[in-house]
Amino acid sequence: MCLNNEHTVCITNRIAEPITNSYINQKIRGIIQLAKVRKITMHGLRHTHATILINKNANVKAIAECLGNTPVLIYNV
Repeated sequence: MCLNNEHTVCITNRIAEPITNSYINQKIRGIIQLAKVRKITMHGLRHTHATILINKNANVKAIAECLGNTPVLIYNV
């Protein structure tokens, strides 16, 4: 999975091939089944993470920058 902005981040497998979103989703589904918790998508985890940070009074501007959003969007979603 590669993200391009100021810095390039690329998560690779053992033979240096980029890991795909579908691979990550497959692994998350397996972990969820093993943990016997409610199903959630990676996007759902993103929202959950932001919500937890907001509830802990984290700086909304910092949350927005981390997620590539604006503070207004964070508050609206």
